[in-house]
Amino acid sequence: MRNGECEDKDECLDDPCPRTTNCVNTRGSYKCEPIKCQIGYSLNEYGMCEDINECKTVTCHNSQCENTEGSYECNCNDGFVKDSYDPTSCIDFDECIEEPCEHHCVNTQGSFKCTCKRGFVLSYDETHCEDLNECDHD
Repeated sequence: MRNGECEDKDECLDDPCPRTTNCVNTRGSYKCEPIKCQIGYSLNEYGMCEDINECKTVTCHNSQCENTEGSYECNCNDGFVKDSYDPTSCIDFDECIEEPCEHHCVNTQGSFKCTCKRGFVLSYDETHCEDLNECDHD
């Protein structure tokens, strides 16, 4: 009692709730409320929120899944870019738009292939073409 009034005892100081709950002191009592974890976390057996490894359940397409704190990231494989409509998918990037080949470019899944006009052969760097001397007989 204090100044003629009853003083509330904080029952939560005695830790009366199970460990997967939070104790909330109320006037004259207390209540145990379930612990709520943020999205990307789950309650473990010790009553603590821990990161969920979404990569165990999420399928990333043409990419590698990387678990991050509270979330995940799909990192595109070489030759692919993020699909703006689906964060778990990467779509083929058409490398031929950048004109990497001297003569002709053929886009392939995740890459490209250069070809040469008739009378030329692909050089060692696989992007340039060298004149083929048809008169040479080896």
